[in-house]
Amino acid sequence: MRRSPLSTPLHPTSYALDEVRWVTIGGMPQAIHVLGRAPASPLLLFLHGGPGVPHMPFTYVNAALAESFVVVHWDQRGAGKTFCASPQNIPRSVDDLVSDASEMVDWLCREFGQEKITVVGHSCGSAIGALLASRDPARIAAFVGLGQVADLQSAEFIRYGMVVRVVEERRDRANLHRLRDLGPPPYQCGAASDKLEAIAATVMDDCLDPFADGRFARLAAASGLCTDQEVVTYATGTRSSQRALWSELVFQLDLGSQACRLEVPVAFIVGDRDSFAPSFLAEEYLRKIRTRHSKIFCRLGGVGHWPHLQAPSLYRAALKTVLARSTN
Repeated sequence: MRRSPLSTPLHPTSYALDEVRWVTIGGMPQAIHVLGRAPASPLLLFLHGGPGVPHMPFTYVNAALAESFVVVHWDQRGAGKTFCASPQNIPRSVDDLVSDASEMVDWLCREFGQEKITVVGHSCGSAIGALLASRDPARIAAFVGLGQVADLQSAEFIRYGMVVRVVEERRDRANLHRLRDLGPPPYQCGAASDKLEAIAATVMDDCLDPFADGRFARLAAASGLCTDQEVVTYATGTRSSQRALWSELVFQLDLGSQACRLEVPVAFIVGDRDSFAPSFLAEEYLRKIRTRHSKIFCRLGGVGHWPHLQAPSLYRAALKTVLARSTN
């Protein structure tokens, strides 16, 4: 069942911390939003996906997390406010984003006087988070992958088959012709992947697209965190970042070999109806991870690739549960 984030109250009542800050990361100004009831609460850094899809406009959908954490949403290079300020500085490799994330973690720990931070990564942000936890675990209290990706090339091939089966069952001739014209993956350009995603979004009913039907613009405007010009510019940042990293993400990313040792507690929160990153691939990846710490897998029923927006209360409950279990 598709759930809309617009049913969730967008604004908290009163928080000691509720502000946008600019931090020099990777030699350039990058924007963060900090939300928290108490400045001394544990830190939680949210890594958005895309790449280039900012989540700062969605901050208040899960504002209730700020009762327990200082929640930091960060517009990575090539995304959101950071892209608007420095459109020439898009990521040229996944390592750019991992390096930035490591620097951001260090800055936040220093700024708030804490030794460690919980990292939550969504979609492609879950790949950044896994690579970060693998390479630089010292300051990470726990890593939570949300809509966890592992091998995007395999995921795309599986997605194509899932969509074909659905349109055949529905005798949807128009989309079946579109799929046959497109052909199965692997594709040689991001435009073909975009076409598959567009078809999937219309038939799978499992992936709430925040850019569809003006949802992103409405959330951004309601948040009060974005100017009208920023909202208009955000899509350009997303396209630029995805074009720059598409080939590397699809043809080179394999977390089962690149991030198989994580010396931090690890938890994956995934939707059982996620066709972009099928949950069984995330489960297979979790089994490959070597760690002396806890490994937790949480599958949410009736949820797709955006659990934090499709089912925010379920997401928050799952997040608190897995974090409590991972620290015991």
